[in-house]
Amino acid sequence: MVSFITLFFTTIINLILIYYFPKNKNLKYLLVFNLGFLLGQLLLILRNTIPDFFSIVVGNSFLVAGHICVYVASRGLLKLENRWRNRYFIPIGVVAIGLCVFTYVYYHTEMRIVIFSLFCTIYGVILAWIFLKYASGKLLLLHYLTSFFFLISAVMFFIRAITASIIDFPVSYLSINDLMIVMPYVYLVFISFWLCLLFALQIRVEQENNEKEMIQKKEQS
Repeated sequence: MVSFITLFFTTIINLILIYYFPKNKNLKYLLVFNLGFLLGQLLLILRNTIPDFFSIVVGNSFLVAGHICVYVASRGLLKLENRWRNRYFIPIGVVAIGLCVFTYVYYHTEMRIVIFSLFCTIYGVILAWIFLKYASGKLLLLHYLTSFFFLISAVMFFIRAITASIIDFPVSYLSINDLMIVMPYVYLVFISFWLCLLFALQIRVEQENNEKEMIQKKEQS
């Protein structure tokens, strides 16, 4: 519930930033990330009151789409090409199929956790790598920190996948306080605020650079 409330507020912050900077594509992808995680969390919270298809398959698919949108937005932040490509539907489809198999064909809570956790591990490593490789400008240190945070998340989700493969979780595992269950939601709260801060600072830096360029052009003319 805490992560859901946090995502609600970061979504509001994101909408405010888009209102003031409507031409910034990165913010729009970041908004989709927030909305995807917000809807995904909502469906997960309703696990025992709505059908499994919506709470498990659709809910986690929103989370997967949110991760991919963070990747696209991060590429824009680092001055790389950032646009949605059809190939991004592949991981969403793979995870969704896996969740369907282990929900309707062979009900297996641990395998669903493994599938989602491995996806998060892969994208955590990818995001850590691009922030490390393409860090630059005034926010160089923050880019390195972001890389470190995503690397930590990759390690955390990998351990979660290993834990789920050797330990039996109850069907209502979301209600237990196991560290490997709680930590991803703590991370979600942190990273949602961190990304909002990082993107806001990046916009400020870009504004300062544009102002300097305008001043230099006036001086030259």
